[in-house]
Amino acid sequence: MVRRAHEPGIRELTGPGSAFLHPGSSSFGLADGGQLERSFVALGRRVRSDLIRLADDLGSGTIGVSGYVNRARATIRTGYFTAYSLGAISIFPFYTITDRDIAVLDRELDEETGFLRKFASDIRSGHLDLNPTRRSGLYLLALRGIFEVGRVAALPAGPFSWKLGDQEHCVSCVEASVDGPYQKTRYSGLGLPELPGAPGDGSVCLGLTRCGCRIVMANGTPLPNQDLADRMRGLLLEVMNGFSGAAPDS
Repeated sequence: MVRRAHEPGIRELTGPGSAFLHPGSSSFGLADGGQLERSFVALGRRVRSDLIRLADDLGSGTIGVSGYVNRARATIRTGYFTAYSLGAISIFPFYTITDRDIAVLDRELDEETGFLRKFASDIRSGHLDLNPTRRSGLYLLALRGIFEVGRVAALPAGPFSWKLGDQEHCVSCVEASVDGPYQKTRYSGLGLPELPGAPGDGSVCLGLTRCGCRIVMANGTPLPNQDLADRMRGLLLEVMNGFSGAAPDS
């Protein structure tokens, strides 16, 4: 279900967004990448610990399946909204979450609810394909794709290119790299095809969160904090394994 702006906890997240952001703006890319990285790592640690704790509570009988699903969904929802916001801020530090952004994120969460319920049932029955720690890691890796979707949301109209990374590429990414240039959305007014998705969000790359591609301005100019965007998956893998070289957010 898409949440509306009048619901508790949502009103303060809505606003005008950055529809008129221009790459020549003095605020374009003004955000501090180091602080964004620390905040992102702290987010990953919180999501990991909360999901593992909830799985332990479910396994011990402290909470039931419904309690697990509701609380895990709330944890993932907070993680998604925070990752999305950090991604948008990495492009434009004054970006404000819009009703459209909320709808996009709630659709992602609705897809996860069924998986959470199935996982909870497997924990209770003892028939697990993945242990709870590994399963929480999958949600951590998904935060990178959500971060990238947030970056796309804060972009100006374009034009953009899909740039391949240094690793082996899937056919879909190669096709995306030759089909540009792109505009941000179908309504951007540049007469170009719409961006096919964001790196790591599962919309383009067959490797999902392993995607090493990036979106750049069509003239080759990298987008703000691109080095941070490139580091996201590595940072999450460190957190997933219980350690990270990045300091926690203060």
